[in-house]
Amino acid sequence: MQAAAEMLDQRLSERTGAPETQNIRGKWENIKKRFRALSLQLQPTCTQFASMHRAEVRDSRPLASG
Repeated sequence: MQAAAEMLDQRLSERTGAPETQNIRGKWENIKKRFRALSLQLQPTCTQFASMHRAEVRDSRPLASG
């Protein structure tokens, strides 16, 4: 995703000046802002899910007998 974003940024910067490019760049900036906002919203949920999953795995392991 990051590599694709960088490639698109590079291509858009090569063509700056044309009105349609400015419009596309504005739309692209809005998409990037929305993506960042969504990823920030989902981060706590993903972290919470990962910790719950680790706890389930830890609790499901057989106890070592010895």
